Amino acid sequence: MAASEKGKALDTGIRIMARHIKRIREEGLADGVHIMAIGKEGVVPRILEEAELDINSL
Repeated sequence: MAASEKGKALDTGIRIMARHIKRIREEGLADGVHIMAIGKEGVVPRILEEAELDINSL
């Protein structure tokens, strides 16, 4: 996060979270995830989209 371009920390965090969710799902490491985007709840759909999840099938 510290290495992110100035003003890009949120985008970097979203990419990291999406990558983790995708890996957890692909490798069957857990039955699900709990996303806590405190104060940034509006980015949750973007996280799921970047994790290649279809929110309509959840």
